[in-house]
Amino acid sequence: MNVYSDNDKTAILYLRDHVDELPSFHYMGGDFNVHSSMWDPEVTHHWWAAITLLEIAADLDLERTEPSNPGPTFISHNADLRSLVIDLMFYRISKSVRSRTRRDPDSKGPTDHIPLTMIITLNLVIEAVTRQSIARESDAKKAFIEHLRTGVPAIALGTLNTAADIDRVAQALADVFSSAWDKHSHKVCTTKRSQSWWDDKCTKSLSQYKLEKSHESWLLFRRAVKAAKRKFFDLRIDEIAGSNKRPWDLMEWVKQRKLPACEAIQYNGQPCHQISTLWDALHNTYNLASG
Repeated sequence: MNVYSDNDKTAILYLRDHVDELPSFHYMGGDFNVHSSMWDPEVTHHWWAAITLLEIAADLDLERTEPSNPGPTFISHNADLRSLVIDLMFYRISKSVRSRTRRDPDSKGPTDHIPLTMIITLNLVIEAVTRQSIARESDAKKAFIEHLRTGVPAIALGTLNTAADIDRVAQALADVFSSAWDKHSHKVCTTKRSQSWWDDKCTKSLSQYKLEKSHESWLLFRRAVKAAKRKFFDLRIDEIAGSNKRPWDLMEWVKQRKLPACEAIQYNGQPCHQISTLWDALHNTYNLASG
């Protein structure tokens, strides 16, 4: 999607009011005429238009990409006016880090805008993967757990005096899990367009739209998608904030890093692992010349 928004923010207001009617995009870019400290260091504010634009992008699964050579994108022919950053590019969230964006001042020519370029990847060939699955927070998951709650206690333990007894009980336990999985899981096909947040309501509303091809059914589908995303990401954020407390899991490009290898301070050929040895090393090093 290519966008031009005038000084009255006409395009941004239009996108805000029609975001639920728009299809999914790989890319959005253009002259947005929006000033913000988020992309222009000369600006000290982040007002409603910039906030609205970022919210629109998030609803479309897009995020702004930062040029590898940041700087102004608009240089007025009037030397008395300062340069601005008003041209922006947005790309798919899952791929934004792998995209390469840069300003191309050499291609500016006689215009007052510096072109932005981006290398994007389309039509990747990814083989579909078919597997059995149980969706999190679904009725199938509840039924699966209930199956285990009744099946596991019903296993006859008997005596466990020999290896054969243990093998018998272990096999019975495996049979309960296997039967529960076979009964409550369903086959899913993962492709390059699969989304983790997609649920049954999305599937049903999409099928309804394909059947009716009406504007109303399209709006219902977009609302189902928006609700599914909100539910999925709220649960994900709650899990990360309250359970594993790993905030970097919210961002695919920021993973937990291993700490760099370190070496203990050495003094007189010996490592200093204790506060006392560290103090002796400090004291003896900096007080050798005292007096």
